Amino acid sequence: MTPAVIVDVDTRKKLGPNKVGELEFRNPCVMRGYYKKPEATAAFKDRDGWCHSGDLAYYDEDGRFYFVERIKEMIKCMDNQVVPAELENLLMTSHEGIDDVAVIGLPHPVYGEAPAAVVILNEQSKVGGHVTAEDIQKIIADCEVREGDAVRSGRAPNVGLVERGL
Repeated sequence: MTPAVIVDVDTRKKLGPNKVGELEFRNPCVMRGYYKKPEATAAFKDRDGWCHSGDLAYYDEDGRFYFVERIKEMIKCMDNQVVPAELENLLMTSHEGIDDVAVIGLPHPVYGEAPAAVVILNEQSKVGGHVTAEDIQKIIADCEVREGDAVRSGRAPNVGLVERGL
């Protein structure tokens, strides 16, 4: 069995069940490193043999692990690490006028980055595809997001993947 832990992205301390952090694992069969790339090796594998996956994940009380997002997709908004998938899920489940959504980080002069939601409207909903910036702000009010924006978009093919790079 391969030992695996979830650690805080900033402090590297182990986290308990249902806390999102970086998935780390250790196994003697994992590569020793990248060929002639000591920096890449050091970023992937530490001195104790723990491999840093670059994935955000959590585990439940039964020890099952769940993938959340790639760490590089996180939005660095001042002191907060905003997980786009969490905001996307919150928006999708909180407003029937939203058919699909992608949250991306946009440059911000004060916060470094600020989340922006690209929203695909559901024209067949009771609200007729009407979603306002105020609706978005109410939905994310309990999140640790200081500022953000919403961009409404027309129909888009749903392929299940979001490329967040600009």
